[in-house]
Amino acid sequence: MKSLWSLLLGTSLVSFFISACSEGEEVVKSFSNYDLNGTVIKDGYFTDVRNNHTYRIMKYVDNLGTEKYWFAENLDYVDSTLEKDSWCYNDSEDSCKVYGRLYNWDAAQKACPDGWELPSHMSWSDLYNMVGDRIEPAGTKLKTIDHWQNSDSVMQGSNRYGFYGLPAGRKNIEGGWLPTGKFAYFWTSTSSSKDVDLAYGWQLTYETDFFNYGEYYKGHGMSVRCISKNEYGKMHIEGDFDSTYLEEIPLHEGTLEYQGQTYKTIDLWGRTFMAENMNYETGNSWCYNNSADSCKKYGRLYDLETALKVCPEGWQLIHARSYDDDDYDLERARILKSMGITLALFDYTAEEVKSSEGWIKMPGNNLSGFNLLPSGGYDIGSESFFDIGYTAYLWANYEWQSQDIYDTLAIGLRYSDATFNQVENGKNFAYAVRCEKK
Repeated sequence: MKSLWSLLLGTSLVSFFISACSEGEEVVKSFSNYDLNGTVIKDGYFTDVRNNHTYRIMKYVDNLGTEKYWFAENLDYVDSTLEKDSWCYNDSEDSCKVYGRLYNWDAAQKACPDGWELPSHMSWSDLYNMVGDRIEPAGTKLKTIDHWQNSDSVMQGSNRYGFYGLPAGRKNIEGGWLPTGKFAYFWTSTSSSKDVDLAYGWQLTYETDFFNYGEYYKGHGMSVRCISKNEYGKMHIEGDFDSTYLEEIPLHEGTLEYQGQTYKTIDLWGRTFMAENMNYETGNSWCYNNSADSCKKYGRLYDLETALKVCPEGWQLIHARSYDDDDYDLERARILKSMGITLALFDYTAEEVKSSEGWIKMPGNNLSGFNLLPSGGYDIGSESFFDIGYTAYLWANYEWQSQDIYDTLAIGLRYSDATFNQVENGKNFAYAVRCEKK
């Protein structure tokens, strides 16, 4: 027979009480669901026991290696303490079901469930830095694919990281609404240092591709996303996170016909790359381990002299970098974009370019469609092949902007690397070739 304690733990009760009497004094302690179970994320979803609403969760790892957990849906919770300071858009319950609830800043501070909190301005900045303005602007990557009524010059949302940024609109402090379909405003927990009536918030709009922040009146009704407090010992992860959004990312693909073969291509923010390695037998080139099957999957490996001549007319070896400043930051991406200068392959992350298959360890998500395979290399002098399944090597042009000259080098991405690195480009090695449209 089970004890009363085990029966209580097995129930779905949000809280219960234990009372004890000692010499006429009663001590009462309340145990919440969070006290008993902590934060439970199952199969990528979290259930708020206050109203049994289930939220999709987004996970990423920051630069310090810390796992971050965000709601990938807008909060939709109200109780008696929040009712007068939160709204459904246009007072429509159906709108809350689609877009979540809008809260003023004071209500937003206390709306998240136990174990979660309203993200600070720094937390939002961290999310922005992780997403970045690579492949396409951060705003495009954070918007949902549908629901947005973007201007003609603004790209369709790609939801590339599974954030599901919905255009929930806003309730204005003076009354009235900014429309759904065109605006998304998210509160931070950070108050303005200039004006006690203002707090920081982040914004997506139909008029721009970017993700911006500003200071907003605390009386506005804006969306709330919750971030996990990650309290030690209280985070419990069960099952895998939802990845269906990866299959829905709109990719700008095309084809290239060359020497009797058809290659996939991919457009990444104004540049067109081959999305497969070159597999044209010419000059000094090899299949890995001299296997024709390897060539079909990974393409051929070329020495430097052959690599310089193998791209079709109108195409060239990929450019590794478009400037020579190692202290690159994401704000530079905005500046380069405004000047018509596009990002270089060096700046894309492993997660964005690595294929989801072919890597023996740590495959990527192929978020960009570049589909980089670990094709390895060939040591011509020793006639030995190396690193297939573990490292991708590519011949590339390196543009030294300050000197207005071009060098040829090889870049590599090991299974454990976060970004590309320059590798040995001596004449004794053969690497794969991807071409870029001029």
